[in-house]
Amino acid sequence: MNKKILGTAIGAGVTYLMRNKSARDKLISTVRNFVSDKENRSNTGKSTLSQHPADSYRSGDYTR
Repeated sequence: MNKKILGTAIGAGVTYLMRNKSARDKLISTVRNFVSDKENRSNTGKSTLSQHPADSYRSGDYTR
């Protein structure tokens, strides 16, 4: 039953995007930005320090 509901939801979303060009263009733009941001983050490697406060605790650096 869950597969059927998921299939219906995906079908409704695809139908909506097929009929609404502005929504489709916005989704494509959002996905492109997400992918390019992800690629940029992976290309920088670990040479830059993370901005998330919890990361310093995970690495064992307890000083601020």
